[in-house]
Amino acid sequence: MRASLCAVLALGASSVACGAGQKVMIGFLHREAAQHQAEWRDYRYRQALVRAGMDGSLVENRPLFHGKVDEAGFLASLKAFNAIVLVTSEEGVFSFAELRGNCGAVRRVLERYVADGGGLFVLLQPHRYPNSDDETYYNHLLAGFGVAFLHEGTFDPERVFKAPRTLCLPQWDYFWTTAIRPHPVTEGVQRLYLPKLLFERPGVAAFRLDGPWTPLVAGEASARSFVQHKNDNLPDWTKQGTYATSPPIAAAREFGKGRVFVYAAPSMHVFDNFGNRLWPHIAETEGDAEGGKPSHGNRLVTNALRWLGEPSLAIEGYGNYRDVPPAPIVFPASVDWDKYQFAPAAKPDAYGDGVPITFPEATVGIKGIIGAHTALTDGQGTVADYVAAAKKAGLRFIVFADPLELLSQEKLARLQAECAAASKDADFIAMPGIEYTDVCGNRWAAWGDKLIWPPAELDYRDRKYTLWDGQRIHLTGQYEHLCGFRPNALIDYRTLANGPSHPANMWWFFRVIPLAYEGAKPIADNFDAWLYSLRDLRWMDPASFTRVRSPAEVAQAAGACVTVLRDMAAAREWLDSRCTSFFSGARPYVTQGPLILSWEGLNTQMEQPVEITRGIQRVRLRFHVASDAGIREVRVHDANFGVIRRFIANGAKQLAREFEMVHDKQHFLTLEVLDTHGRRAISRYLLLFCYKSGLYRCGDNLNTLSSSAMTWHPDRAEMPLAKHHEDIGRISIAGFDTSSGVASQPSLWRYDFIRTAEHAPEYPAYRTGAVNKVLDVKLTSHDLQIFGFQMDHLIEGWDNERRPNPALASIPRRIGDLELFERSHTSYGLRSRVNYYLKWNHRREFEGTKDYRGGIIWHEGQIRFKKDLTLRGAVPVPLVVMDGPGGAPYRQFDHLFVTDRDRGTLGIALTPQDKEHHIAGRIAPGGYLAAMPTDVGYYAVLTSSESDFAYDSQDWDKSVAKFGRIEIGVGRDGQKVKAGEVLSYRFMVATLNDRRVSNELLEDMRRAYNLDGGRSGYPVSVKVGKLLDAQFFLTLEAEGGEAVLDLGPREMICDLPIRVRGIEDNGCAAVFSSRNSFHRFISVADGAAWLQEPTEQAASLWIGNVFAASDKRLKLTLVVHGQAPGKKPFLEVHNPTDEAVKATIASPPHCPIFGGVRREVEIPAGSSLQVRDLAMGEQ
Repeated sequence: MRASLCAVLALGASSVACGAGQKVMIGFLHREAAQHQAEWRDYRYRQALVRAGMDGSLVENRPLFHGKVDEAGFLASLKAFNAIVLVTSEEGVFSFAELRGNCGAVRRVLERYVADGGGLFVLLQPHRYPNSDDETYYNHLLAGFGVAFLHEGTFDPERVFKAPRTLCLPQWDYFWTTAIRPHPVTEGVQRLYLPKLLFERPGVAAFRLDGPWTPLVAGEASARSFVQHKNDNLPDWTKQGTYATSPPIAAAREFGKGRVFVYAAPSMHVFDNFGNRLWPHIAETEGDAEGGKPSHGNRLVTNALRWLGEPSLAIEGYGNYRDVPPAPIVFPASVDWDKYQFAPAAKPDAYGDGVPITFPEATVGIKGIIGAHTALTDGQGTVADYVAAAKKAGLRFIVFADPLELLSQEKLARLQAECAAASKDADFIAMPGIEYTDVCGNRWAAWGDKLIWPPAELDYRDRKYTLWDGQRIHLTGQYEHLCGFRPNALIDYRTLANGPSHPANMWWFFRVIPLAYEGAKPIADNFDAWLYSLRDLRWMDPASFTRVRSPAEVAQAAGACVTVLRDMAAAREWLDSRCTSFFSGARPYVTQGPLILSWEGLNTQMEQPVEITRGIQRVRLRFHVASDAGIREVRVHDANFGVIRRFIANGAKQLAREFEMVHDKQHFLTLEVLDTHGRRAISRYLLLFCYKSGLYRCGDNLNTLSSSAMTWHPDRAEMPLAKHHEDIGRISIAGFDTSSGVASQPSLWRYDFIRTAEHAPEYPAYRTGAVNKVLDVKLTSHDLQIFGFQMDHLIEGWDNERRPNPALASIPRRIGDLELFERSHTSYGLRSRVNYYLKWNHRREFEGTKDYRGGIIWHEGQIRFKKDLTLRGAVPVPLVVMDGPGGAPYRQFDHLFVTDRDRGTLGIALTPQDKEHHIAGRIAPGGYLAAMPTDVGYYAVLTSSESDFAYDSQDWDKSVAKFGRIEIGVGRDGQKVKAGEVLSYRFMVATLNDRRVSNELLEDMRRAYNLDGGRSGYPVSVKVGKLLDAQFFLTLEAEGGEAVLDLGPREMICDLPIRVRGIEDNGCAAVFSSRNSFHRFISVADGAAWLQEPTEQAASLWIGNVFAASDKRLKLTLVVHGQAPGKKPFLEVHNPTDEAVKATIASPPHCPIFGGVRREVEIPAGSSLQVRDLAMGEQ
């Protein structure tokens, strides 16, 4: 997402001129204010302001954290309002040093704004992550006003109130106070309820006041401040902090002509959820409602805002903004990528949103090594000695890796201090780092300014775990968390076999070392692991590792393998980055000699809707490499899917090539450069993707987190069964770190065991371990996602006496094969109807989800038994488990609809008295089961026509009448299976936002997706090719590389999934629809083309290879749109082989525009050519 910078950074407020009766205008500092304002004005806290007789808007907060501050412009944006709200960040400031300049400039602006008459409302929030600098930043920012965080929490243990139970929140503890001083801000404020915790950290931050402050709200005499640990930010309620009694909670002061108010409370209890009907409003208004003791938190807030804004009502230049309704979003009809040029003739331009496009000039970059040991451990020499040797060898940075087991806390501090001193040289960086061994025997390198000495133990959920025993790190996750997610890497992937462990189960790692050395000796070639990490959806950068134990070895090490970074500024950021570094400009690569002077892509992220913007699928790529020994070849790898381009240089000293690709699916492109001496260089990767529809991970490389609305975690062997409710943001409670939103909603998960007579009650037993699920990413695209899991072994469990929460532990070890069965599973996640370009780019949740009807994942799998067994239970092999909130008294999850094979379609409604109930049976082939309703909709399982599914709904929670713990799976009670026998299954899990208590939609879906095995769910007529199947997928067989059909009309939950077999994966597969009349490129995987098409309107479709070559080794890219106006289409043909290729390039006869075109081509080995004489009609 690119955020536009405007000369004035705030959006409007109320249209009241200066003078009598003028409203107080409130500006809320906010990230991406321009985007968020459209819906904030109609759905968020602005409504509370209007009811209180004020108005407001959002003000861009970018100057606080990004870029050079235009102090005059920022001040002007603030003065548009009578008062400004500054909510301190919970997270995001990870290095104060990087933001010191911004902090100083913004401080000057804020102090000038208030001194001239403005008001400032400061909401202090405890920050989230240990070893981060949020508090430091704000203490500097607010120092002139005399307020500072203490890194303590305020709480009153004698005045505790437990919140009533709700359907979507736990019963949080609050404390209350009536210690309130009379003041205009506290008029009508008699009592406040405040949260004890903000998740695991204190709910109310303790703070210090200096200067003429008037405390307005304090804790009672029994309230105190408590120490907050540095390592994990957790409060220690046994250790008193600064205040032995009555800590301040809110205070006010005059500052020049203006006023300042400070309040300590989480924003989720102040602004973020006010007015949300799902939020209990305990701090804001309700307090102890049953006891008749309301909380006046929101009254305090609105009083304060009014009081803050009053002085500037009479000051010219304040509060003069006008509310402007948001303009509709208009996407461009086309783009022209030819007007952008690669280096060295790069010219600034913009994608259309005001952000310049620039490419750095080709450059050698700066070199360095990672892995030096000093005399503090088993090496020789000091940091200064190494720096001198590195400079002499032409290096600009060196990263140390002293063995942790040979260090002490004091020695680590000394290493850090010496590196800091050496790095004061603007032309050199010395970065502290360590090597350590984890409990599985893996050797890691980790570096960064914020590395800490590991504590010996972790206290977690009333258990003590060994974190560091002096030789090994037992909890690598916790240690990385404590270090602030700094750069780290496994040195040799072969050591994973020591566990044994699988790289699919790794997390919180941010570099891959393709090549590792001991001095000049290679010790590990992890190139395959580098490629695997890309396919495994890891946001990753390459780094070299060269262990040296003496400054005398530096020169030889520098000649063996180095890491190269763009320049010094980028290197400082990259060497101490937090989590992934996808926004870094460092452009890292690892080399044994060849230079990657440039590796760039244009339009690597598809940022406009493909159905609207012509040419948005075009991608231009260019590399420039060099070697004094001469370049042999350059390979362009697409993760470990294979080499998709290969350029032969024949010993040329330099090679530069530009080539074309398209956004047909996600591509993970990395260069492997080989020179004539066999030396290699390995580049960073360029990801070709669409952020608004694709599959990728969170920036910490743990869970998946994307517009595909599917989330799972590799550290705990999860797999997704259902999509999230993608419109939940309309009602979700704000303030949670969640991928799915917080509301009263159903839950759905999987079981991994089977029930047999021989191994009762189930196998594998829960405490034995977890069934591992090794992810295999088969296809990721802007249409559907295809991924599989293999389940054949157990890994270590968690939340037990040996391992805590899985994210805090180490890589789980394989503990044995599954003895009774193994399972393979493939999932197909469909693109929903959410417009993520509106929802995410423009932050318009309501507008972006207006056409959303639900999400769908189709599942297919097999269970192969390894022994003769007798299955037991109503559902011997449970695959899906449903549960939900509430129950009949809440009218939530109290209805069940199921197409029972023996009893017909059942609709069951529970009454509040039905606390004990049980229903089980078999789902009719092509049937469904769903329990409902909830505030967001429900999940439904719909089975295929040939599958035999059982279900069992039991009253697990007998305290309330609800459908809880509904198991759905395969197998029959008493069924005997033989070793080698296979149970197959196919089913759909639909996430539906239907709020009705009805099975009308379910009946329609089973017909629409032909789950009865028929073909009448929607109108379809195949003109060219063959219709193979219509159950869920419309499956066709192409004829001569193409299929032609008429489709629709038919309403569907998601655009119809289509699979066309017989299409080549040559880079030139597309669909042409009569609805929009252009070729949209589509993905090919597993021998078929995959796409989704809308069916609401009837359309004629052509699907196939627009062009294909007689020699199937050739790769093709067609460029029609995305060019300068008037340019004709061309076809780029690439020959990756070692020999010249003569071939015929032809378009199938029914292909629109190009049908029947044939050209003879001859392409030299390892090169490309462009065919431009393509006969065509108008397009």
